[in-house]
Amino acid sequence: MARAGLANGWRCLYANDIDHKKSASYSANWGAEEQRVADVSKATKDDLPAKA
Repeated sequence: MARAGLANGWRCLYANDIDHKKSASYSANWGAEEQRVADVSKATKDDLPAKA
């Protein structure tokens, strides 16, 4: 939940967690648009957003 601590001074482009309970909490607070629920070791460069 780094996003909660960093507040509104930055923009989250990618969020990842393997835990479904944590992911549900993230979605409830910020939506699921940039979130990926999976093992981060399985992420590839194609999972990351294009430059913003």
